[in-house]
Amino acid sequence: EYASTYVFNNKRYMLYNGNGFGESGFGYAVLEE
Repeated sequence: EYASTYVFNNKRYMLYNGNGFGESGFGYAVLEE
């Protein structure tokens, strides 16, 4: 829910919160091209 992406050092990252608007934690993902 409510993910956000950004670019850092020519890599795109996505931050996202878990179930319950972050109640169960949060995470990030890196786009592999």
